[in-house]
Amino acid sequence: MPIYPGVSVPPDTPPVSRRAGLYSAFRWLAALTNARPPACPGARSERDTARRATLASNIAQNYPYSSESEQERAAAIAQAIAAKPGLAEKLAAESLELGIEPRWWVWKCTTRGCAGLLHTVGVARNARAVYTLCDACGQTFLR
Repeated sequence: MPIYPGVSVPPDTPPVSRRAGLYSAFRWLAALTNARPPACPGARSERDTARRATLASNIAQNYPYSSESEQERAAAIAQAIAAKPGLAEKLAAESLELGIEPRWWVWKCTTRGCAGLLHTVGVARNARAVYTLCDACGQTFLR
C-alpha cells in the first residue's frame, strides 16, 4: 500500500512509517510526480495585487546578461545607428544622455528569433528606466 496517495514506491524500498520526515524521499517524489491543484484566478492576495500595481508593464524586470566597457558600448550603438535610418532621431527624442561610467550592463534581446544584445543608450525621458538598443534588430527597450 502506498504511503502517500498517488505515489508508487519500488518494491525493494524498505517500509517507512507514515510519520516520515519533512524531507523524506516520498514527499519530494510526490511533489515531482503528482499534479498540482488548479490555480484559482480569484484567489490573489492583497500583497500580490499591491506588488503588481508597483511594477510598470513596459519595463522589463530581468537580470543583465553581461557587461561591456564604454568603448564597446559606444561602438555597438554607432554600428546599430548606421545600419538603421532614423534611429538616431528616435534615440535623441526618447532618451537622455548617460554619465561617464567605466562599465555598462548588457541584456539579451527579448525579440523572438533575435540573437542580439541590448546596449545601454541612455535614461528614458518618460519613465524611470534605462533605455536600451538591440544591436541586431534595432529595436529599443526599457530596462
